[in-house]
Amino acid sequence: MNLVHELPDARQYGELREAAGLAKIADSAAETALSRSLFGVCARDESGNLQGMGRVIGDGACHYQIVDLIVHPDSEGRPIAQQILQELTAYVERNAPEGASFFVISDLQMLKTYQESGFELIYPDYYGMSRKLK
Repeated sequence: MNLVHELPDARQYGELREAAGLAKIADSAAETALSRSLFGVCARDESGNLQGMGRVIGDGACHYQIVDLIVHPDSEGRPIAQQILQELTAYVERNAPEGASFFVISDLQMLKTYQESGFELIYPDYYGMSRKLK
């Protein structure tokens, strides 16, 4: 598996999301989202097929967030997620000024992976919330 500092194209991104059971998004939305990333990492197999990815978003100064840490179901059980997370974290550590916020929102399945990389639960200091858009 090769890790490369790049973002997938919108088609590859959408296909990986769907393979991983995530919601389908329009190509135009995928293109916009990817273009506004600060940094990205792709895991590709020997044939160049996308097997995993992750990206960092934020304002590049005060706030950084890891999003879209996705691994193709065919590659589950390999340490791909941890390797991608290490690259994303290293990018933020190299580029963020002291005192910047560095967050991730995790599902229960990935919670341990993030905790093993130094992330801590923020409750009770902070409360996360979301709002569904219609």
